[in-house]
Amino acid sequence: LLIAGAKVPAPAGLTGGAAPSSLSSLADPRFKAAILISAPPFYGEGDPAPILSGIAIPTLHISATADEITIPGYYSGPSDRVALFDAIGGPRKALAMFSGGSHSIFTDRMNTGGFELNPKVKAATRELSLAYLRLVLDGEAAPLRDWQQRHGALLSRWQAP
Repeated sequence: LLIAGAKVPAPAGLTGGAAPSSLSSLADPRFKAAILISAPPFYGEGDPAPILSGIAIPTLHISATADEITIPGYYSGPSDRVALFDAIGGPRKALAMFSGGSHSIFTDRMNTGGFELNPKVKAATRELSLAYLRLVLDGEAAPLRDWQQRHGALLSRWQAP
């Protein structure tokens, strides 16, 4: 998100004399799109809208209905992934929310999400990523439409760009 254009408050002492509340960005113009898989919120930064307002590139958000991050002192649920999606106003954003799964379903762990669902979600995620990049980089919309038809049964929510 930072390379895509998110802006976060600069830590005190690193602002070059500016107020600690000034926002800084690591946006890189070489990036033409962002694929955000199970992206957590900016913990402790409050409303994501000011942070994400600088994102102007297309974004694909991928999560699951049981995508929960639980570590001591921190919890982030699937609604946080949706809040990030909603706060980004960039062009051609898309959201794929798989039914079931967990935060780790997108990793190399094979048991998260179940032995039947896990490989289906991984395959669908790979195909979705490629289809989305074909839309953004090549202007080809058919692969994304075809993906939704093939994998729609795995989704609890799909919002196409």
